[in-house]
Amino acid sequence: MAEGGEEVTGAALSAKAQEWADAGTMEPDVVGALAEFTAHCDQWAGEDLKETVFVLLGGTSELCPLAPLLARGATVAGVYTRSR
Repeated sequence: MAEGGEEVTGAALSAKAQEWADAGTMEPDVVGALAEFTAHCDQWAGEDLKETVFVLLGGTSELCPLAPLLARGATVAGVYTRSR
């Protein structure tokens, strides 16, 4: 994940997620889910997602995983919704 132009991974990502949860900008259970995914990323996602399709809501948001999914070969459909 990128923040301020720099990639945040591993322990730094976990700490940043906890910081966001503590500030109320992210649901607290996302911290555990992110840690679980990070621990099993290569096993679950592997390096090749060519046969996997993802639908992303808010595909241009800062936390959107669009770039990493495309880098692994995934097919990605973005859903745009207008703010009212």
